[in-house]
Amino acid sequence: MANDISVLEDSELINLNIFTELLVMDEDEEDFSQGLITTFVEQATAIFQQIEEALANPTKTDQDLVNLGNLGHYLKGSAAALGLSKIQYECEKIQNFGAKTPLDGIGPKSLTGTPEEINESWCQCIQDSLENAKEYFGQTRKLLAQYYGVGI
Repeated sequence: MANDISVLEDSELINLNIFTELLVMDEDEEDFSQGLITTFVEQATAIFQQIEEALANPTKTDQDLVNLGNLGHYLKGSAAALGLSKIQYECEKIQNFGAKTPLDGIGPKSLTGTPEEINESWCQCIQDSLENAKEYFGQTRKLLAQYYGVGI
């Protein structure tokens, strides 16, 4: 059944308090929240692609890490505004790793070697978080498609 909030209640993927605030806006403009989610899906898909392309570059400079962190920051904010908590957390990790800063004790196993090797270690952390974010993204899309009763 479309728009049955119970499909979202037991999920750790979505902060229901934030998401239900969005649903209130549907009262003023029909399908408003669905439009926001659709826009986020398009945005996230594009940003994930940008991150993958940057990580595929054989040399990783400090500026590359800053740029990756900025992409993570941007997507983190969008995910947070929609209550997509698992995606938000992984994007926060990407943001921090781009600044060469661990988050919640998570970071490279070793920070020894040349500057290039150290940057590569941070990029591996970003890659791991990107894979997690994409996994949560797929799960969240499926859950929201079930909620809205349409493909997201």
